[in-house]
Amino acid sequence: MEPLNKASYDFYDDDHVDYNEHIAFMKDYLRNLLKAKKFPIKCRILYEAEVKQAIPIPGEINTKKVMFPKYNKNLLREIQNESEIDDYLNKVFEEISVNLEEYNQHGTGWIFNKSIATYMKTAVIRRRGASYRELPDLVNNKKCCINVKNEDMKCFLWAILSGLHQIPSKEHPERLTKYKEFENTLNMDGIEYPVCCKNYDKFEKQNKQPINVYELYKEDGVIAPIYTSKIDIKNAINIGLYKDHYVWIKSMSKLVRNECHAQKGDLCPKCLERSVNPNHLEECMKSTTERLEMPN
Repeated sequence: MEPLNKASYDFYDDDHVDYNEHIAFMKDYLRNLLKAKKFPIKCRILYEAEVKQAIPIPGEINTKKVMFPKYNKNLLREIQNESEIDDYLNKVFEEISVNLEEYNQHGTGWIFNKSIATYMKTAVIRRRGASYRELPDLVNNKKCCINVKNEDMKCFLWAILSGLHQIPSKEHPERLTKYKEFENTLNMDGIEYPVCCKNYDKFEKQNKQPINVYELYKEDGVIAPIYTSKIDIKNAINIGLYKDHYVWIKSMSKLVRNECHAQKGDLCPKCLERSVNPNHLEECMKSTTERLEMPN
């Protein structure tokens, strides 16, 4: 995974010091700015306000600057495509509004005075597959993935083929020779190796084969959906991307299982949480990508 085309934007708004006016103006401005980006991207938005003492104290400085949201200031959230922009902006500014309201009401002695600025950072994300790479112990110990030992740049292809033509564990499903006979059975026209995320949708359309792709993180122990099928998210082949290498996720339930926090219901392929709500997946598909902590 390689971040490219990083950009920072500082928007000082002297014309809309009222919070609601400022946010309404910034939503429209940022929406148009984000639509011009190449997806997927990571984005972070911060809002700076001036607050004042509710009861001024003579001889003291009665105003100060505060940054919102109060939590996760350094988290860059992923936007997979243009259709997710509005949902992303609504969630970010709703979080800021809640934080600001809490700040006003929780006895800090300070209240909102005026808007100062909104700051945005973006980074285009390019994900590509590459040759064989060992998975971290966090994943290997769960025995939930098939990691084909390829020496070419076709790990995306081998990962999907290992899911389509499943080899019993005793017969070494990690061996590339098990899938060579199927190498030309999928339509990869116009899809270059190593495969990057912009081609997931193209692959699905050309092969009528649903896939879900999830990024596996070593450092912080989380898994995040990169792409969920536009054809059939429930019955898709689940593919994992660790750094720049694709693997087949044989058992998603093992990958995300946490015995300390038992949950009932079906595992949602979008948010990777279990739910007994029959409408959960439909509701979840309307939300932006979330990051899930992967238990040991």
